[in-house]
Amino acid sequence: MVKRTKKSNNKKNFELVIYQTIKKDNQLPDPKQLKLTSQSMNYHVRKLKEANLVEKLGYGVWKILEDLDEKELKKRTKKTTIVTTTIASRKFTKNKTILRLHSLMFKLNLPNFQYWHRRTSYLDKKQIRYYSFRGNRQSIIHKGVKFHLNSNSITFYCPESINIYGKTARDCNSRAFNWAKKQVLSFSSYLGIDFKKGGKWSLELVRKEIEEVNNELAKDYQDKKEKLEIWDKNDLWLIADKSLRTDNLEFKNNEKCLKDADKITKYFNDIRNNKCKTPTEQDQIINNIEERMDKMLNLIEKQQKIIDKGLNTGWKQWI
Repeated sequence: MVKRTKKSNNKKNFELVIYQTIKKDNQLPDPKQLKLTSQSMNYHVRKLKEANLVEKLGYGVWKILEDLDEKELKKRTKKTTIVTTTIASRKFTKNKTILRLHSLMFKLNLPNFQYWHRRTSYLDKKQIRYYSFRGNRQSIIHKGVKFHLNSNSITFYCPESINIYGKTARDCNSRAFNWAKKQVLSFSSYLGIDFKKGGKWSLELVRKEIEEVNNELAKDYQDKKEKLEIWDKNDLWLIADKSLRTDNLEFKNNEKCLKDADKITKYFNDIRNNKCKTPTEQDQIINNIEERMDKMLNLIEKQQKIIDKGLNTGWKQWI
């Protein structure tokens, strides 16, 4: 006789556990206790963030933004979906030299609105969900994008799920602004407000990071389990970074990171075209040349001593 048992549907609500831990201790739970990988943990935290329920205050410190019961929390997080989007004109392959732009923050400068200081009344009237935070600012989640309403500008952030690729930094930058303009248009329509100044938007990219994907130097350091950091005076501007399961050489956020990316990419392309796979190999070639030069100089010095000794001996005999 075979007994048939129904499969249990009691799945653990990880978003609820994380939410309750943040509410109680202002920190995330240990993924090992929940039997989650760090990647799965990040996924559930992102769902809470994009549902506008939790916020990171600093290193390891979190807070809840709304006090909800289990039923309401499940309803809110169920509507939130995490979708990874690739913005690129060509299909991404490992064999191509390609740059990835991420961690973007845009700033939309506003025209002189007469009643902008009374925007909360307008949002309440339109029944638009928002939450207020320090400095009389409001945060609104629209189509997975977080918008912050400030006194004279609106800042918004490119979600982690958006990946912008290009062959050059200029390509990435152009695609990033195209994405940003679509978000502004959609948000403008959602609020029913025209944000144009003189017939166009005043849009700035105020924060960015760019990296070369599948870089040989980064792979070399990852294989050795070593970390590469390059500093310019007091600023970190280049790092070997492993993200999205690829070996990436990342240019940290600064004003020159796009120009730096193009220069470094050209440098590595020159190495690849000369059939020198990694800069490490090029260093070995340079070191070999230097060693040979040292040997040649030592040989010349020895020969010069022999000649000098012979001349001195000959001079003495002649006298």
